[in-house]
Amino acid sequence: TQPHSEVAALAIFQHLLMDGKEFDLEFENPVFEVIPTAHGKTVNIHDENRKINKE
Repeated sequence: TQPHSEVAALAIFQHLLMDGKEFDLEFENPVFEVIPTAHGKTVNIHDENRKINKE
C-alpha cells in the first residue's frame, strides 16, 4: 500500500501536469461513470459498454 502523502503528491502532480483539466476528460464507452454529489457520489453503470470494452 502507498502512504497517503505519496498518493497526495501524485494527485497534485497530475493536477499540475493536466493544467487542471483532468476533470474535463471524457472516456469513450465507459462502463462506470462516477458523478460527485454534495453528499457523496452517484455511480452510473453502463452495461451496454461491457462487451465493447472486452473486444
